[in-house]
Amino acid sequence: MNNYELLIAKLDEFIRKFYANKLIKGFLIFSAAAIAFYLLASVGEYYFYFPSWLRYLLLFIFIGIGSFALVYLIMIPLLKMQKLGTTITHEQAAHIVGTHFANVQDKLLNVLQLKQGLHNTISKELIEASIEQKTKELTPIHFKSAIDFASNKKYIPYAILPILVFLFLLFAAPNVLKESAERLLAPSEKFTPKSPFTFHLTNKNLKIPQFEDIEISLLIEGNSIPENVTLKSNGQEMMMQKKDKNIFTHTFFKVSKDIPFSFSAAGFESETYTIKILKNPSIRQFKIQVNYPAYTGRKNETLDNIGDITAPQGTTISWIFNTENTDNLAFSLGNGTPVNMNKNGNEYTHTYRFMHDTTYHIILSNKQIARKDTMHYSVSIIPDMSPSINVQQYNDSLTDSYVLFVGDASDDYGIKSISLNYSIQKVNDKGQAIGQIKSGAMPIPFNGGTSTQFNHFFDIEQLHLEAGNKLTYYFTVCDNDAVNGSKCVKSAVFNYEKLSGKKLDSLIQKNQEHITKEVDNAAKQNEKLDKEIKQMQDRLLQKNDLDWQDKKALEEMMQRNENMQKQIENIAKKFEQNNKQSKDKDYSDELKEKQENMEKLLDQLKNNELNERMKKMEELMKMLNKDKLMEQLKQVEQDNDLMEKDLDRVVEMMKQLERDMRMEDIAKKASDLAEKQDELNKQMDNGSLSNDELKKKQDELNKQMDELKKDMAEMEKVNESMENKMDLSDIKKEEQNADNNMQSSSNQLKSGNKSGASKSGKQAKESLEKLAQQMQDAANGGSEDQIEQDLKSTRQLLQNLIRMSFAQEDLINDVKNTSIADPKYILNTQKQNKLKQDSKMIADSLFSLSKRQPKLSSLVNKEIDGVNRNMDNAILYLEERIPQQANMHQQYVMMGANNLALMLNEILQQLLQQQAQQQEGMANASCNKPGSKSGKKPGKKPGQGVGMQLGDIITQQQKLGDAMKQLMDKAGKKTGQSGKEGQQGEKGEKQGQRGGAGGGNGQGEGEQSQGESEQMARIAAQQAALRNQLNDINKQLLKEGKSNPNLNKIQQDMDRNETDIVNKRLTNEILKRQSDILTRLLEAKEALRQQDQGEERESNSAKDLNRDVPQQLKDILKSKQSVIEYYKTVPAELKPQYKKMVEDYYQLIK
Repeated sequence: MNNYELLIAKLDEFIRKFYANKLIKGFLIFSAAAIAFYLLASVGEYYFYFPSWLRYLLLFIFIGIGSFALVYLIMIPLLKMQKLGTTITHEQAAHIVGTHFANVQDKLLNVLQLKQGLHNTISKELIEASIEQKTKELTPIHFKSAIDFASNKKYIPYAILPILVFLFLLFAAPNVLKESAERLLAPSEKFTPKSPFTFHLTNKNLKIPQFEDIEISLLIEGNSIPENVTLKSNGQEMMMQKKDKNIFTHTFFKVSKDIPFSFSAAGFESETYTIKILKNPSIRQFKIQVNYPAYTGRKNETLDNIGDITAPQGTTISWIFNTENTDNLAFSLGNGTPVNMNKNGNEYTHTYRFMHDTTYHIILSNKQIARKDTMHYSVSIIPDMSPSINVQQYNDSLTDSYVLFVGDASDDYGIKSISLNYSIQKVNDKGQAIGQIKSGAMPIPFNGGTSTQFNHFFDIEQLHLEAGNKLTYYFTVCDNDAVNGSKCVKSAVFNYEKLSGKKLDSLIQKNQEHITKEVDNAAKQNEKLDKEIKQMQDRLLQKNDLDWQDKKALEEMMQRNENMQKQIENIAKKFEQNNKQSKDKDYSDELKEKQENMEKLLDQLKNNELNERMKKMEELMKMLNKDKLMEQLKQVEQDNDLMEKDLDRVVEMMKQLERDMRMEDIAKKASDLAEKQDELNKQMDNGSLSNDELKKKQDELNKQMDELKKDMAEMEKVNESMENKMDLSDIKKEEQNADNNMQSSSNQLKSGNKSGASKSGKQAKESLEKLAQQMQDAANGGSEDQIEQDLKSTRQLLQNLIRMSFAQEDLINDVKNTSIADPKYILNTQKQNKLKQDSKMIADSLFSLSKRQPKLSSLVNKEIDGVNRNMDNAILYLEERIPQQANMHQQYVMMGANNLALMLNEILQQLLQQQAQQQEGMANASCNKPGSKSGKKPGKKPGQGVGMQLGDIITQQQKLGDAMKQLMDKAGKKTGQSGKEGQQGEKGEKQGQRGGAGGGNGQGEGEQSQGESEQMARIAAQQAALRNQLNDINKQLLKEGKSNPNLNKIQQDMDRNETDIVNKRLTNEILKRQSDILTRLLEAKEALRQQDQGEERESNSAKDLNRDVPQQLKDILKSKQSVIEYYKTVPAELKPQYKKMVEDYYQLIK
């Protein structure tokens, strides 16, 4: 090793010592600082209980800065001593050494520099020699002596003092180091200074199920007990409840997550505790699949998170639960045993079909919690309700046997069928059922759905009911219940009874008697109304103005009038119903005609103008116009007088109708009793029965005779109550003879005298037959004397009317030709007054006749009233010297008189015909069956009889046409003669204009003779009679379904002819109309003949064909259907419970 290498070795030794010195220095500094920091932190923590953040900071400083100091002061010098890492260079070491040794200075550094520049110079040997020389000079010097370890002694005190303190505390107060070390090494924990008491948590278990309550109980022990304890949790402080001296509690409600908490009292705190939550089993969501029964028509549904369900009976429900923290899910119904559901992961499923209301329970459980959680739900089952049906029945006004049913049926899910069910039971006169019940059913077509409207026409006559049969019928509706089976409900029960003869007689007579009493009561009400009208007129005459009392009185009058109108409408309705029932009886055509006339009279009463006048009066009351009100009151009084006459006539005619109906019933019973007596007489003669048996039968006939006598007594009461009583002496005589002979026959049978009994029985039979005939004749038109009296009265009235008409016509001409300034003008007024007196006498006689003759037109009283009113107005205007107005009312008087003459002529013809029939019936009495309806009018038979009547009408119409032509020819001859001027000429001219021809004969130009006027009146009357006969034929054809439109046109033309003849307008137009009438009559006759031939070719089975639906029932059905269509708006998508509510609502407004 040369000197240079030795020099380098010395430098390396210096460098190691250099770093050893640094290591010693760093150790002393690190030890002193670390021990001092530890002692300060330990003592401070021991006494001051640093918070966690400060302990974290101290620990971070101790570890962080201590580690840095350890590395920097100890680890780095130690590594560099071992030449690990970057150390100082030889040049730096040479500089340190040169600084320390004065004799070295830069020499060592120069040697190192020369050595480095040796390879870059040419004079290498010279440099090496220089290096060698200087190396030798430096070799004796010990470079490492430049490092003095003793210089570190100054740091020893800094290290010894903390160490001594540490040792002192370690032996003198080890708890200071131990406790503080424990607290400092657990910075996250909370440490408190030791208190004079201790916190003891008495809760053994702080684990609870989620969302449950927990009560924290704290026990405090020690020398002193604090008054208050605070519980700290999640930054909140809560005062605990003191239950005892040293026991404190606090409750956590519905704990959802873990809760840390601690206690604090008197500045001291406990350790931190934590409430641990155990997860409850739960259902995150669930679905319910509702499968409805197919027959309900409802679509299946899926419901989310809905447990309570309302569903139809038979619905299948499937549950799908998505759970959390759940190990088992069970299902139970009511109090039943739970059933585990099917599990698939966290999903559970179950299915059940419900038939009744019930509750169901879902039970959840898991392994963490011993107890089970239960959810309670309910299923409300809607049972399939029974269907409902509502049916309204409408009867034809002409016959109760044709019925229209309009109904509606509904069900909550659907209707399966609707049927009409009926049963027929035979009953006797006592109402007791006899024989077997005959039942049947008819299916009713309907539109499907939950609600339907239906209608059905039911012809009861198709069931061929017999007298005494009782028909019970009702509708049945069945629903489509597929779960429990179809349920059926029946409607209200309807009844129809085809009354037996005895019941029918009793019912009709009772109804007719009741109607008669109601009509009489209406007449009395009208009298009261008339008195009130007169009283009001008297009050108004005494006042200048109207007041509220007048208005109130008028309102009362209007109310009375309205009540009376309703009463009359009710009477007309009852009378019509009674007539329907009487159609099942074999009443005579005359009696049926009386019923028709009575219906016309009642219709006229219903349609009077009194209501309209009352309304006008009410309007005038609002205007407070006294004068106009007085005028209206006078008109109302006249109208009321007319109604009073009509009511009087209706009362009398109603009593007559009741008497005649009773007479025909008695005639029928007497005829039947005569037949039974005749049969018994034959049994007496042939000796087929013993005396006892014969007497028993005779006694039974005697009982029937007693009942007939009771009927006679009732009939006599009705007759006695009438103004025009019928003489019943002959009838009562025959009744007594029949009764005596029947009693005599019974007595002789009792004594064993069979021959005497037979003789008395035959006499009784003859008396009964006479009684029946007399009763029938009396009912058909009264006795021969009565008819003769009515004929005489009618002829006399007709003559008086014609005379009055001519007198009125002459007076019209006088008024026209007399100046109002002429003194003779007063004579015209006197003549009009005389005619008024005559007209009143005629009116009284006509009114009396109208009460006896129902055939007299229902308008007779109205015509009489019109004549009287126009008479009064004509006199009024004559007195006021207004001839034009007077002349107009005089014309109306003449027209009214002519109309009355036509009515009387028509009734005269009918009376003559009735008299002829009665005489013919008496002549043929021996050939007729006792009690038969001998008084039937011709033309009432269907078929060929109508054709024969049309033939008679054609013949009579041709004769009328010839008579009219003769009159026109006669008037034409007079037209060619020259007329004279003057008063007679003017009169003749005006007369000629009304008669269809002008001019005169010099003595009275254009004036027709009285004979010609009478001839025109007869022609007009005959035309009216033909028109009425044609009207009867048309009505009969309508009933038989054989209407002919030509007949209506013919009647219109006849009516025009009649008007023209009455007004003496004989023109070519009337002849042309006459020709049209004959042509249409021939066409109608031919059409009827062809129709009758077609009917004869039909088979007998055609009689069973369905009848046409009456138009009245068609109209009712059309009206009902329009209302139903308007309100039928039930939405299809409504759920059943709401649809039911909608349907109930529509049932109410219908």
